[in-house]
Amino acid sequence: MLPVRVQPRASREQILGWHDGRLKIALNAPPVEGAANGALCRLLAKALGVGKTAVQVIQGEKSREKLVRIQGGNGEKARQFRRQWQLPDPSG
Repeated sequence: MLPVRVQPRASREQILGWHDGRLKIALNAPPVEGAANGALCRLLAKALGVGKTAVQVIQGEKSREKLVRIQGGNGEKARQFRRQWQLPDPSG
């Protein structure tokens, strides 16, 4: 599980870093009809090198603060992402 805080309608999409125990992520999409949630899942999937369906918002769908589940992500790209953002390795 990954706690995130999104900033919708940003000028560009990027991972900004840790803020109050959550990974802050800027998204171009507006917070309308799930557009920001979809953009969040696509951005994280690309950063981790996993399929889009491997990333799901499981809490906070209508909030800026969300909890995201990531399935898989055992490849080198995912390991680099975890190292960069100091996330625990899910394999232990």
